[in-house]
Amino acid sequence: MRNIFLFVFAVAIITLTEATFKNIPFNGSIFGKRTASDIDTNHALIALCEITTETCEAWLNQILDNK
Repeated sequence: MRNIFLFVFAVAIITLTEATFKNIPFNGSIFGKRTASDIDTNHALIALCEITTETCEAWLNQILDNK
């Protein structure tokens, strides 16, 4: 039951972060310019994805081991 709650919580957090994400404005450069806050945001999103992936893998392995 706890694992299901963690899984739902992780999905909710990812959904909320995707909903608040906005594209970087085009600065006239072909590659665009990124600020430090944009890079920090990307690192935070990557960390959330890694945590969620590890949690889901552990949860799935636990379910499969119990069968």
